[in-house]
This record gives sequence, structure tokens and C-alpha cells, in this order.
Amino acid sequence: MSHITIRFIGLAMHISQTEVPKLGPKHRVILLRFDGGGLHERHVNSHHPWMIFPDNTKVPLGRVRLSVVNPKPATPFHEHDSFRERVPHLDRLHDLTPIDGVFYDGNPPVAAYFDTDHGQLHACLATKEGAIGTSLKIETEGEPILEATGLHSDETQQWTLRDGDVVDIYNISDDIRDDGHHIGDSGDDYLINYLAFDPTSSRPEMPPEPREAALIRSCFETEPPRITLELTSSCSNTNFP
Repeated sequence: MSHITIRFIGLAMHISQTEVPKLGPKHRVILLRFDGGGLHERHVNSHHPWMIFPDNTKVPLGRVRLSVVNPKPATPFHEHDSFRERVPHLDRLHDLTPIDGVFYDGNPPVAAYFDTDHGQLHACLATKEGAIGTSLKIETEGEPILEATGLHSDETQQWTLRDGDVVDIYNISDDIRDDGHHIGDSGDDYLINYLAFDPTSSRPEMPPEPREAALIRSCFETEPPRITLELTSSCSNTNFP
């Protein structure tokens, strides 16, 4: 028996079939692309998701659906308590209306989906400053096989990985100043996730800070992050609703 771990660092929206019955997979992670600029009367840095393999190969994610094709059948999807208690939640307090094309059909600004019916999803601490990442461990039949399929095409690509491999999916700001330095993530970067909803009559507000009830470990206990992380807590993963 083998397993693979997928870590999601930076802005990504988690939705599940429990809250969204029309959803096909049990759990979907939505990664949005944003080229930067004004959003809800604030400036938001650009965000383009990347996938990073154990050998440090970096793959830009654009218009694909990702999944592990050989999960162990007897391991249904499960949300650990840390995910529910420590990942910030967007909710319906501001009458948020999901855009169906974004949630279900891969319409822009979707860069990628990660879909699964298997595995355990935990929260993990991405930075000392409090940004929350997520970690999905999936047991597999044989060596883990990760597949990318075009959202609106039949093109596929597969990667066969080793038992215990960790694949990182980052969606953090890549804005660069004129002097070449990385700007990092700002407190307003959270607003990128509101691109998945119809415009509201009032300016969206950030969700409250996550509760401290469930203890979580560092996302990077076994090795350092593959790229320089400059995440604020406003750039944490989000769970809807």
C-alpha cells in the first residue's frame, strides 16, 4: 500500500458535496487565477497557481482538473477536525451566491480543480504568522498516479510518483516590484476568492480568524517550503460555506 500527500498553500477554496449537492466529486479544491488590479474597491495582487513535485519541478496550472487515479477504494474522503475548526470559512452572512460556472464547469477565473472522493484532509500551519494551509493524504493501490485533464478538452497528462511523495500546490502572489523584489501577499489578497460569487451589494469582508480548538502541525515538518513564502493570514485556504 502506498500513499501521496497533496499540500495546498495560499488561496484555494474548498467545497464539498455535503454543502453543495450538485458537486460531482466528494471534495473539490478550486484554484483561481487573477492577474492583479482592482477588486471590490481594493488592490489585489496577481495570483497564479503552481504545482511543485518532490524533485522541485514546477508546473504552472492552467485550465486543468487534477486527481489521483488509483486511490485505495476502502478509504473514503474524510475531513479532519483541524480542517473544520482552523480553516477560515466564507459563509452566507453577506448573501454570497456561488457562480455555477466557476463552482462546477471550470469557467474563468478557474485555473485548476483538484477533485477527490478519497483521503484525509487536515489543516496545517503554513507560516509562523498564522497562514493556514491544508494537507490531503490519499492511500493508493500501487505507486500514486496523479493525472491532469483539460477542463474543456480531452488532453491528459500523468505523473507516477513514489510512496510517501509530497506534491505542493501553491497559489500565492507573484507580483514583482520595479527593483525585482517580490511584493508578497497583502491583507486584501483574500478578496480573490470572492471572484467565485456573484457581486454583492456591499463590499465583501474577510471571514473571522479561525478558532484555536484543534491543534495543527507545521505544513513543512519534514522539509522546508519549495518557494519563499510571504503569506499573511489573509492568504489562507478557505472552506465554503
